[in-house]
Amino acid sequence: MKTIIFLAVIAFAVADPELYDVVTLDMDKMEKDPQEFNSLIDCLLDRGPCTPVFQTYRGIVQEATENICKKCNPYQKRAYWHFLRILRTTNPVDYENFRQKFDADNVYVDILESVLRGFANLNQMHVPQTTNVSLVAPLIKETRKELIIVMHYVRFFCNMFRGFILPQLLWDEVNLPIVVRLSNALIVLQPTVIAFAVADPELYDVVTLDMDKMEKDPQEFNSLIDCLLDRGPCTPVFQTYRGIVQEATENICKKCNPYQKRAYWHFLRILRTTNPVDYENFRQKFDADNVYVDILESVLRGFANLK
Repeated sequence: MKTIIFLAVIAFAVADPELYDVVTLDMDKMEKDPQEFNSLIDCLLDRGPCTPVFQTYRGIVQEATENICKKCNPYQKRAYWHFLRILRTTNPVDYENFRQKFDADNVYVDILESVLRGFANLNQMHVPQTTNVSLVAPLIKETRKELIIVMHYVRFFCNMFRGFILPQLLWDEVNLPIVVRLSNALIVLQPTVIAFAVADPELYDVVTLDMDKMEKDPQEFNSLIDCLLDRGPCTPVFQTYRGIVQEATENICKKCNPYQKRAYWHFLRILRTTNPVDYENFRQKFDADNVYVDILESVLRGFANLK
């Protein structure tokens, strides 16, 4: 378990560098200042002037909504979640105006809110909100980057079963052996991780498919496809997936644990690259209106390298 989680941290740390370079809005503060919050709304809905910071959000909100905030860092995701919550609960009329302006076809916002919900309590994680080592309180010079990585490691421990994605870390001149030694000290957290996984009733209770193995066994992979597409018999394990694949696709795998998300990503990748015809058949069967799969693949991509 220790090795798996450590490798997962590394995988996420070197993930897609294309993140929004914008100031993260303090929604806790703005919730207490209705005038400032309303100024933000007026800016986004083209009803009033924009401050320079609000203007940057005006420029990205359409894209961020349609791509389910995939280029947002975790704190921006938290901010977007609370922005929608505050707007929905304090001003339902403008909440609908916002949806109409940025999601006129009613495709993205429900999915977006479902995905962002996992970041709602991020600030309760008592960890640094920056990877700028000069802003993280005093660390031993020789190991300060390693300690920051381990702090993120702890955060990953606390969130791995909710699909939490780490922000980028600074990896220049990092001493990985030190990281491993520091991480070893956290082995006591393993029971907490297990308890967290067992305690959450919202996750699918299914066997996680080994897609690395199935990729090397086309016959077994094709048996899975035939089961899902109602073209052949299902093994008991495949039958459990046949029962959840529609829901998992439509809710963007929000009830999947990270390893199931990884498996679903690789399933779609293998299907797309080895059997484009059945990839389209799968999309037609489980996403006939072409609403979910592209978003699903975008969200699951962050789990592709999870070990």
